[in-house]
Amino acid sequence: MIRKIGIVGALIVFLYVLYHLFGIPITYSEGDRSGVVYKTSRKGYLIKTWEGELNMGVVGPEDKPSQGSVAMKIWDFSVSDREVAKVIEEHEQKGDRVTLHYKQPFVMGAWFGKSDSLVTQVLE
Repeated sequence: MIRKIGIVGALIVFLYVLYHLFGIPITYSEGDRSGVVYKTSRKGYLIKTWEGELNMGVVGPEDKPSQGSVAMKIWDFSVSDREVAKVIEEHEQKGDRVTLHYKQPFVMGAWFGKSDSLVTQVLE
């Protein structure tokens, strides 16, 4: 009986590790975000991914800017595809406004990046 509990426990731990390393290829959400990419970097100890920030514009009272505070709306994203990252970096260097197509997997595995949004395509 104790041996069966140990085997079931080991199986649960094994599945948990697989689940978090590789994620589940179920897309929870997908869409597009537009703005100016102002920061990209390649991060990770063993698994390197590109991480970036997109400035989607200013959020605040538009009709009376003197009242209240104004803040930038920043969106964090990850990129695992080298070619997509290269296109994003080119637009960043030029200061172009871009539209990024992204997916939010049900679970982001360690291979995909730090943010919960994975950019898969640059729409021009």
